[in-house]
Amino acid sequence: MKIKIITDAASDIPNEFIKQNNIIVLPVEITFNDTSYLDGVNITKNEFYEKLIDCKQLPKTSLINSTRWQEVFEAQSADTTYLVMPMSKELSGSYNSAKMALEEMGNPSNFILFDLNQITIAQGAIIMETVKLINNYSNLEQIVNGVNNLINKCVLLAYVDDLKYLKMGGRLNTTTAFIGGMLNIKPIITIKDGKVDVVTKAMGTSKACKTIISLFLKNRDENMPIYFGRAYYEKPLEEFKSVCKACFKLSGNETTLTIGATVGTHVGPGAVGIVYFKK
Repeated sequence: MKIKIITDAASDIPNEFIKQNNIIVLPVEITFNDTSYLDGVNITKNEFYEKLIDCKQLPKTSLINSTRWQEVFEAQSADTTYLVMPMSKELSGSYNSAKMALEEMGNPSNFILFDLNQITIAQGAIIMETVKLINNYSNLEQIVNGVNNLINKCVLLAYVDDLKYLKMGGRLNTTTAFIGGMLNIKPIITIKDGKVDVVTKAMGTSKACKTIISLFLKNRDENMPIYFGRAYYEKPLEEFKSVCKACFKLSGNETTLTIGATVGTHVGPGAVGIVYFKK
């Protein structure tokens, strides 16, 4: 039984992993002013953040439309089962576009569409764990059940280092952003029911790290791996890992993913997060 994964660039899976596992990734379009790029095709994550740091207006990201999804679907082989895993339908229209494309094709039985209820490094973590399921099981029902279990148990926690980008995107007013910046407030976010949700706020990086770890330790399944994530800057992740090591044992084999343009536009270059699977 042949099984392949189709996803979008919002999953932020490393290029090497994509190549090793023959994953099909549809790029997301990013527009700075009047210039458009395809995420991971003609702009790297580092290049994106370099432009973001200098921009006076946030870039815009465009959903992958149904025509593009259908083109990709129709190019695939009939003797392979495809697990279609776009970003959360609550955060983008890409899921519904993929659904429309499959409906236009008569809902072929070899395509299984999932709403992961996640985005960026959490979406990527689910997909990377799905590859393990594909490699370990030959029964499609077991794999699908395993994916749904991953979706139900996946948790993303991250802190926003610089409120500038939330302000630029209209998610914070100027006064709130100014006061928050003066007090060194770090919003701690998660994805709840497919949407971004602020769990709490912490004053300063150290407190933000400790708060995330406290939440993490409450319900983590220790038999499942954890994933770290960072935006552009490496130092915040190093500091976060240092606090982690003081609170619990790391295996040393944790995967680190880079937060890409779809989420990076709003959280900025200093964001740091962790993804785990709850009990």
